[in-house]
Amino acid sequence: MRKQMIGTGLMLALALGLALLAAAPASAVPVSATLTSIVGDVQVHAPGGTWTKATEGMTVKTGAEIKTGAKSTVVIKWSTKNVIKLTPYTNFTIKDMDVDPRSKTVNTKAELMTGKVKGRAEKLRNPNSSY
Repeated sequence: MRKQMIGTGLMLALALGLALLAAAPASAVPVSATLTSIVGDVQVHAPGGTWTKATEGMTVKTGAEIKTGAKSTVVIKWSTKNVIKLTPYTNFTIKDMDVDPRSKTVNTKAELMTGKVKGRAEKLRNPNSSY
């Protein structure tokens, strides 16, 4: 009888632990983007860093500022179908890019201070995603 009570107690503790684990919020995973098709004077400012010349294939992360000069453009790509092209005299900041692996929720936030952008985004697969 005592062994049965101990076994039942262990099973309840295991079930409770699994339930708490399943209910725990999954943390979002940061996503990085890649700079391509660079023309002219394109500068990048990473958080805590200094302005540097952008290079083809350069990776940028959340918090990065990107600016273009006269007759300058750059394409920012992340995932397979999300693309933003910055036109000349544009100042742009990537505020947030992340994905929740559990719910497949994708969040992308950017700020356009000056200039113009042209964008293309993949269809949001989760209604809680934002772009």
